[in-house]
Amino acid sequence: MVSHPYRRRTNKNVRQLIVPLLLISIAVGLLVAAFAQPKQKVQDDWTQLNREVDSALQTQAEVEVEKQVVVPEKVKSDVPEANSPSAKQTETTLDTSAGKLDINRATAEQLDSLKGIGPAKAQAILADREQNGPFQSVDDLLRVKGIGSKLLAGIKDSIVAAP
Repeated sequence: MVSHPYRRRTNKNVRQLIVPLLLISIAVGLLVAAFAQPKQKVQDDWTQLNREVDSALQTQAEVEVEKQVVVPEKVKSDVPEANSPSAKQTETTLDTSAGKLDINRATAEQLDSLKGIGPAKAQAILADREQNGPFQSVDDLLRVKGIGSKLLAGIKDSIVAAP
């Protein structure tokens, strides 16, 4: 048989074209549907997060300012007159021996200012002092839970146990 350039289409040729045409029409339909949908405004999570962080930082800054305002007033009221008897006690607490802190008279805030002593250990020192009486020596701090020889060695130069 001689093949003619204009040969007649058969069912076989039509079936071969149906699958690609079907796939192409599905793809076109999906593209039209994608572009035809109205765009939804996506909530910007980063903007929301930034607002929350800014709010938290502002609140923290306000708390810091309040602490700074309260502390000077308290210190002012706690500082005794120069001639009063409690002035001598404050001097003994803060400056017993060349700037050393007296652990028998120090407050929790003063103890907390020592390196390695936080609020919990300062409270533990006060509780031990109330329960067992004044410390006879600086080494008596070892009986306080949470204070070991290494911590004691670090603060020993800045404390004293005055009678």
